[in-house]
Amino acid sequence: MKRIFLILLICLSANIVAQDKERYKAADELLKTLNSEKLIKVMLDQFRPMLLQQYSSMGLSPKIMAKKQEIIDIIFDIMEEEFKWDKIKDDMITIYADVYTTDELNELNEFFKTPIGQKYIEKTPEIMQKSMAFGQKIGQKIAPRLMQVLQEQIKKIKVDIND
Repeated sequence: MKRIFLILLICLSANIVAQDKERYKAADELLKTLNSEKLIKVMLDQFRPMLLQQYSSMGLSPKIMAKKQEIIDIIFDIMEEEFKWDKIKDDMITIYADVYTTDELNELNEFFKTPIGQKYIEKTPEIMQKSMAFGQKIGQKIAPRLMQVLQEQIKKIKVDIND
């Protein structure tokens, strides 16, 4: 009886491992179809000028502003190093494999290989750029109100500490 149970357990484990390999392979294929490596590079390239603009609108001291390019270059050197495709690929595959079944990954891959799927992939950087600009616009709009609330909360904390 123990032998039968052990054999069943080994067969079941082998089946699960095979399914996982299939799912991970499908996730890898989808990420290739989505041009994920290129998309990450485009995203970082789009983020750099937005960060420069953000610094310009923060009202920082002239000394800091003179160093803003140097600061941003340092930040982006780190980001580009950490977002290298070879470094994040396995984690990205795992994320997709954890979220979707093998069948879903295969269906997504089929969709993204169609003309409309390819158009979606092609337009994604533009949509991301416009979305980030929109988010930045909202951020600039609410920043004064957020700063006011933050300052009020800091005053309250100081009062509470002194009590």
